[in-house]
Amino acid sequence: MGLSVALSHSMVKDVITDLREVDDLTKVSTSYKANMNQNYNTGISMSYYKQFFKLWDLSISGGSSLNRYQFDYQNGKVGVKQLTAYASIDNHFKLPKDWWIDVSYYGQSKATYGYQINLPYYFISSTIGKGLWKNKATLSLAVNDIFFTSITRSEANYANVNYNLRSQYDSRNFRLRFNYRFGNSKIEMRKRSSGSTEEQGRTQ
Repeated sequence: MGLSVALSHSMVKDVITDLREVDDLTKVSTSYKANMNQNYNTGISMSYYKQFFKLWDLSISGGSSLNRYQFDYQNGKVGVKQLTAYASIDNHFKLPKDWWIDVSYYGQSKATYGYQINLPYYFISSTIGKGLWKNKATLSLAVNDIFFTSITRSEANYANVNYNLRSQYDSRNFRLRFNYRFGNSKIEMRKRSSGSTEEQGRTQ
């Protein structure tokens, strides 16, 4: 059980990121890597973990940041800034007879990367599994992005650039996994314990 909080601030000059440019005569849009003048980022993040009744492990993390980009475009100065928040929740449930279930959530508000603003999105995933042969092996089935909500949407609006983008890939999928641990775990634990004792002897 514990709560941790962290603060951060960064300033980067000549940061390399994507830039989109539109020719007024041909109306041709070009996207390329460019050095932007400056990028400022100030944020706070936190994480929390607790176990309930030895059956439910809960992990929560989240944060917020203010991201600002400044760059030159068509003989003028452009500034793009966005306040972003995100949250991640992971649940691990221990069930009878070595069964277990994981349920996770991730969500994010608007976020900026260079010239564009990425719009909010979220997704939920889950895994069910079982320990086999006294937990020497595990068999699990995972479903990623259950509700098919991991959609990329972005927009940009500065000078003569004004566009909206939407894209979606096959993020909803199933994964069947089998893991087996070879060797004697008790022997490995004794070796680690012995090594720790020797290390303690050297430091005294």
